[in-house]
Amino acid sequence: LSATGRHALGDMRRVIGVLRTGNDASLEPQPSGDSLEKMLEGFSVAGLPLRFTQSGPALPPDATFQLTVHRIVQESLTNVLRYGRNVTRVSVVIAREGEDVTVSIADDGTQVGLRREGVGSAMGIRGMGERAALFDGTVLAGPAAEGGWSVVATLKLPRRVKAPATPATAPIAAATPAAGTPATQTSGNAPTQETRI
Repeated sequence: LSATGRHALGDMRRVIGVLRTGNDASLEPQPSGDSLEKMLEGFSVAGLPLRFTQSGPALPPDATFQLTVHRIVQESLTNVLRYGRNVTRVSVVIAREGEDVTVSIADDGTQVGLRREGVGSAMGIRGMGERAALFDGTVLAGPAAEGGWSVVATLKLPRRVKAPATPATAPIAAATPAAGTPATQTSGNAPTQETRI
């Protein structure tokens, strides 16, 4: 139930995202797999001095989880492009340890005039928080102690749900055959199948 509800909420949020964007929203398939590297390459071409680091085991193939990580990184880097000044280094770190995944994006830029948290509608940060909440996570965004801007998202891996095993069929007792009728035996060893979602 937990996994099904999480996927349903993820689908609903994607629909809401299209509605927020309007009629010109892209109808292309949602990002997954190696599209994270392609997206980072696009930001590098746009001029961001990116450094990407990934540690720990690979992320699970759960489409909603991968989309969450992708969107958090994408929104954070978009904010660097829009509001960062004098940026010479942007680090993107995805670290998996046990059941925890940490996504960190930080830059060393400065903000001229208004502080960066006072620019824009804050819809991006709110959206990242909503996505992280799907996986019992949180997002912290704000000025970094050493300067620049930092976004740190912590997520829990999606849980694997075991479907109840099909109970073994009890042996069916054969009725006493009538005289001259051959007895029929029914085997009760029907195989059971375990389904992982």
